[in-house]
Amino acid sequence: MTAAEITQRQQLIRAIIGSHELEGVAVTNATKRLLEAFARGDVSADELVAQAQASLNEKGRQAR
Repeated sequence: MTAAEITQRQQLIRAIIGSHELEGVAVTNATKRLLEAFARGDVSADELVAQAQASLNEKGRQAR
């Protein structure tokens, strides 16, 4: 992954987090760490989606 790609991903992540915060949606530290790993290229987009879905599924089970 090039430095430009990492910078682009970091900008995307900042925009996503900022958008959520403007809407009053809290972004957990765990989610921020996952997004940062994606920005660095440590996690693929598919892995990001899979981990996010797993987290949401776990939260759904805990709410029951």
